[in-house]
Amino acid sequence: MRLVGDGFANRDKVLSTVACIATLVGPLGSVEQARAVLVRTPGLGGQPEATLDGLAAVFASLYPGAGGEPCALPPVQPDRIGERLVATQLASTPSLADLPFEGSESSLAEQALRVLGRAARWQPGLVPRLEALARRHTAPFVRAWLAVAPEESWAPTHAERLEAALGGLEAMTPDEADALARPLPLGSVALRGVAVLLAERAAEGTPTTGTWESATPDELAGRARRLRDKGSHLSEVGRREEALASTGEAVKLYRKLAAARPDAFEPDLASSLNNLGTMQSAVGQREEALASTGEAVKLYRKLAAARPDAFEPDLASSLNNLGSMQSAVGQRRRRWRRRGRR
Repeated sequence: MRLVGDGFANRDKVLSTVACIATLVGPLGSVEQARAVLVRTPGLGGQPEATLDGLAAVFASLYPGAGGEPCALPPVQPDRIGERLVATQLASTPSLADLPFEGSESSLAEQALRVLGRAARWQPGLVPRLEALARRHTAPFVRAWLAVAPEESWAPTHAERLEAALGGLEAMTPDEADALARPLPLGSVALRGVAVLLAERAAEGTPTTGTWESATPDELAGRARRLRDKGSHLSEVGRREEALASTGEAVKLYRKLAAARPDAFEPDLASSLNNLGTMQSAVGQREEALASTGEAVKLYRKLAAARPDAFEPDLASSLNNLGSMQSAVGQRRRRWRRRGRR
């Protein structure tokens, strides 16, 4: 198989470049996938399909798929050697790292992030490259991070630096950020920092009219939910005052919406009040927390009476919160009475 011809002045460089790309995005199962990646690879654009297929075939013969399964473009094995090769190649040709994040296939970006993150554990020079990718390719990088970070032990180590590189996610629209933020669970150490960034960006959305005073009920409902979600994610990272403010805004909007359409919005109002009470308690506003949670309990009683299967669990949870807050307030009042007797 002839690899050096009119299009290749340096056979070793070509093979090293293909090896780097294959390790970043592989394994690729089909010839079409491999060809689509190689044609976008720096130094290979414009080459005939037969040449690109031949390059992929070299690596397919050297590193066959696991268990003998056919693989059109496999990564260099073992992993540590492949990761070292990637680090070396990116030092001379940094743009190779951009390729997986520039196309429409999210799986390429996810695999590249896995490889780079694992390699950065023992090649710290790759961390700035990850930061640069986060800045240059914000949206695809965030999507890849959301898919990869919960599964990778290295993710919490680099999370703070990569979140700083992402900034305020100005490259994403509020609607794009909201679409990614909505399904995110609470409680994920690896995701909570990016979840805050997404929730904050999502809450920056504006109505079609340009002002919230003239916004439609659906737009107000969307804003209320985004503010509530923002509050929950802020609370999870310990930004309590900001969480309280955001959730308080959500409660105000849900009150307005529930007054007009109680069947549609009383569940959201009850949920937001319950959240607000928890946040008020966390910052020492115990009397206010008691009032908010007590109002949530009243709403959940009403909702559970009509639909017990749907709302009795929420009622039980809010009652539990209310009991804890009543205990805390009662203890404080007893301390006040004891001080008054002295």
